[in-house]
Amino acid sequence: MKKIPSRQLLFTFIAYISALVVVAGMSFILGVDIPLMARDVAAIGNIHPLSGFLSSLGILLWCAVVSICFFMARVLRHSNQREIVNFYIIRPY
Repeated sequence: MKKIPSRQLLFTFIAYISALVVVAGMSFILGVDIPLMARDVAAIGNIHPLSGFLSSLGILLWCAVVSICFFMARVLRHSNQREIVNFYIIRPY
């Protein structure tokens, strides 16, 4: 079994705890219960459950595109085509 580095584990816990603190803080500031903040938008708006399908599909497509762009930038990193690499990682030249 591969051992997880303690530094990576520390960063993971810090990110997780930070997200929880932000959610708890927003819940306190806005006066909204945490279960209501975590519910599905279709359940909150009393609309058909499948109406959020296109939104979820759009989010998944955005994630796929970003993953492909970072992968291509990584593959082309050592090539002589810096303009293309900069395009894939959305960085000005």
